[in-house]
Amino acid sequence: ALQRTFGVLEKISLINDHLFGKEGFRGNDEDYYNYRNSLLDYVLENKKGIPITLAILYSCICRRLNINVHLVGLPGHAVLGFMAERGNHHPEDGPIPQVYYLDVFHQ
Repeated sequence: ALQRTFGVLEKISLINDHLFGKEGFRGNDEDYYNYRNSLLDYVLENKKGIPITLAILYSCICRRLNINVHLVGLPGHAVLGFMAERGNHHPEDGPIPQVYYLDVFHQ
């Protein structure tokens, strides 16, 4: 049987569909400053959290799928960054990598 290989952007899209669509994880806008938003067991149970806990959860999933993501700290916020190939190719050098940012809190 043929096995399909997914690219990084396809894997990220599948994770987003499952985690935020099917499972319903989201940022906790209603009770952002509740200390429980910093507890991973609470986030897993209630499917709501703050940027850092959602980013930790997301990065754990990515790690299992061999996707390198990195936490990017912004003033008052956190996002994930990752590299993936763009559709364009340089004739001599091949695929051109591009940096992408993912805001797991605002999905």
